[in-house]
Amino acid sequence: MVTRSKAGIFKPKAFLTKAPSLSSDTPADIHEAMQSPDWAVAVNSELQALLKNNTWTLSTLPANRRVVGCKWLFKVKRKADGTVDRYKARLVAKGFSQHAGFDFRDTFSPVVRAATIQVVLALAIIKGWSLRAWFITLKQYLVTNLGFTASKADTSLFVRVSSDHIVLLMVYVDDTVITGSSTGRLIVWFTSFTPSLPLKTWGIEVQHTLQGLFLSQKKYILEILHKTGMTGATATPTPMVTTPKLTTLDSSPPFTDVHLYRSTVGMLQYLCITRPELSFCVNKLSQYMNLPSETHWRAVKRVLRYLVGTVDYGLCFSKGQPEVVCYSDADWASSMEDCRFTTGYVVYLGPNPVAWCSRKQPLIGEIGLSNIPPPVVWCDNTSTVSIAENPTHHARIKHVEIDHHFVREKVLDGTLQVNVVPSAEQVADVLTKPIAPKQFESFRQAFRVLKQDSVLSCSNEKETGRMLE
Repeated sequence: MVTRSKAGIFKPKAFLTKAPSLSSDTPADIHEAMQSPDWAVAVNSELQALLKNNTWTLSTLPANRRVVGCKWLFKVKRKADGTVDRYKARLVAKGFSQHAGFDFRDTFSPVVRAATIQVVLALAIIKGWSLRAWFITLKQYLVTNLGFTASKADTSLFVRVSSDHIVLLMVYVDDTVITGSSTGRLIVWFTSFTPSLPLKTWGIEVQHTLQGLFLSQKKYILEILHKTGMTGATATPTPMVTTPKLTTLDSSPPFTDVHLYRSTVGMLQYLCITRPELSFCVNKLSQYMNLPSETHWRAVKRVLRYLVGTVDYGLCFSKGQPEVVCYSDADWASSMEDCRFTTGYVVYLGPNPVAWCSRKQPLIGEIGLSNIPPPVVWCDNTSTVSIAENPTHHARIKHVEIDHHFVREKVLDGTLQVNVVPSAEQVADVLTKPIAPKQFESFRQAFRVLKQDSVLSCSNEKETGRMLE
């Protein structure tokens, strides 16, 4: 067969469109900002906040020292529908002129982990707790004045436990979400700051459904597609083809725009917060950041085409029993370069996925889930299950590390269950290898990644529950 490439026919490559900048309505400097009433209010608000919090102290400049300058940063915060939410102005120091250990010792901003967000939201839905969000500076006020303690598993999660209630508070820089078992005076005090503020934070839109919550990053997806010029591209059923496998060295030439490749894959990484089915392909594409090829960029474009067809999809949290279930899988020797395997797992709290392809999250005991059934780990390797349960195999696995024996001990004392699951029902497969379209759709639904219209249009709770099965 004579293909176009064999005949010397090539389609011109277009990496980026000449679309207008998304930040065209952002002022270039403070002088331009003060000409607009909206930006002037944002600037004055920032200055008042800095003065109120005693951010700086006026002093005399020491000899042989130069002043570290400052700069105004402006950004328009938009809602999910694209309309303006608020004008944000920040006065920051020019950090590039500072020297570590001389001008400053360390920097820190409270950033809650993605898995912590999933656990707390799932717990709030299962327990029927209310959720509130607002923008306010906290720092030490939570601990010293309100009796909160920082979680040992995530220092950006604050917990307050008393004899009759529990309150959980997550902080992501200046965005905050609170939930708890009591709707008494404490939560009322917090929500009184912004009684009408919608639940939307970290760039994720959260909508209430009959069964729980629907988390979506539709606006963020549209921005990615707009930046890469893939808005009108043809959709694909899966984000990655099963064959051929991607390799570091292939016959295709190097991709010319390395910055575009890195920035696009970086944006896709943040998208995995609400799209767990993308975790494997994004992780795979991240391995070629140093020197991507044309083949790697075509793989990125396939992910973008998949997003074109699933732009309305998001993560759905629903009610259920507070049980911990894990699916674990490993694709042995899948790497063609070094024969290393890819491992992945997904952890469910009730029917909701709360962690995938990440370290174990020791949050369960801290947030009030101590009286639950033993966690269940589903694995499609019968040998692994047999070794975990049968102590007679001990002589054959002397070379296995201590942590594997630790798992077997937990199985024997009843604090952990390891069961066999058929490969066709192994949800973690989507985290370790490319999946065919039909099976991929089934696994995507198991990850609770559903279309927004189908979740919000259900007329009753029974119909919603049937769709989520």
